[in-house]
Amino acid sequence: MKKILFIFVSTLVFSSCATSYQEKIENKEEKAFIKMSGNCHGLILDIDDSTKIKMAENCNKKLYEISPGNHTIKVYKADKMLVNKTLLMSNRTTEEVVVP
Repeated sequence: MKKILFIFVSTLVFSSCATSYQEKIENKEEKAFIKMSGNCHGLILDIDDSTKIKMAENCNKKLYEISPGNHTIKVYKADKMLVNKTLLMSNRTTEEVVVP
C-alpha cells in the first residue's frame, strides 16, 4: 500500500513540475485610418504629396489605411484644392476628413 501511495504522490509531484507558464506578448500591426465624409464624387485624395487616390461615390463607407505619424491630407476636385489638413495619427485611430 505504501508503495502505491509513494508512486501516486511521486507522479503527482512530477506532473505538477512539468507544467510551465508561458507569457505571450502580441504586438498588433501599427496602422491608422482616414474616413472621408461629404460629397466624394470626382475627388482626389492626396496623402503626403505622394499617394493619390481617386475616390468613388461611396467613399463615406470606406476607411483609407495609413501609417501612424504626421500626414498632410489634401483633397482636390477638378484641380481645385478643397481641403488641406495636417493630421497627427496615433496607432489604431480614425480621423474624419469632411469634404464641403
